Amino acid sequence: MNYWLHQSSESVWSISDYRVEMWENNNENWRLGTITPQGSIPEQGDIVIFYYAKGHSFDCGIVGWGIVLRYDPIDYKERTIKEMRFRLSSPSDYLKMNPLWNDNIKNIINQIRGKQYRGNFWAINEDQMLVIRQEIEQHI
Repeated sequence: MNYWLHQSSESVWSISDYRVEMWENNNENWRLGTITPQGSIPEQGDIVIFYYAKGHSFDCGIVGWGIVLRYDPIDYKERTIKEMRFRLSSPSDYLKMNPLWNDNIKNIINQIRGKQYRGNFWAINEDQMLVIRQEIEQHI
């Protein structure tokens, strides 16, 4: 099993729209941009952390998590579209209303992204995931 960080921003999709459209136990399809590191792909059963980047919004931080149901690269007009199907899991409904953002999460997110702050999908190692899980547990 692998762990992933999916980053969104207000300039791409507002947190308000996320709150209205994303609900626990629903299956969703999302297109992915750059996957870091290259060559790695999400697989069925992997865990994805959904994160809103600090920007112009007051509400930034971890807004949910879910389970990858499938990953389908689709060839379309001479390019590959990367699409992931996933199901949001508890406590995502709580997190979207009260995002998890503190110094520990800020540091872990910066470690995960490295020098590449712009992007939208990064692998998370087990130690980083352990910290994220502990922070979620303490937050709820």
